[in-house]
Amino acid sequence: MNYIVLSISIILIRLVSLIHSKKNEKKLLLLGAEEFGKTNSLVLTLAHLFFYLSVFMEGFNKNIPFNKITFIGLIIYSLSMVILFLVIKSLGPIWTVKLYIAPNHIVNKNKLFSLVRHPNYFLNILPELVGLSIAFQA
Repeated sequence: MNYIVLSISIILIRLVSLIHSKKNEKKLLLLGAEEFGKTNSLVLTLAHLFFYLSVFMEGFNKNIPFNKITFIGLIIYSLSMVILFLVIKSLGPIWTVKLYIAPNHIVNKNKLFSLVRHPNYFLNILPELVGLSIAFQA
């Protein structure tokens, strides 16, 4: 496996989650949900995208062969994706990458959310970015 194949795989995983988010977003809007923090969402999206592109370019430019460090990063990244899909499953139709509050919003009391206040940020996004950086040795 090389860094181009790895990058394409990672992009496809994220596209799947974004497509799911968009479907949920449309349903939430039909229910009268309101979006909060539009500017924050935009800035975080751009930062996330820039981070991904920077890490990918670093991996391409260094042309480092896959080694133990790469696999450690991939393990961290993979675990973060497991958490992402657990969060998506736990939140069900209200999960989006943006912040929406529906009129009949119910606070999620799932075990994952009771253990960690914001599992999507602390158990998914943060390890995802760290894992990518390590995997691409950026």
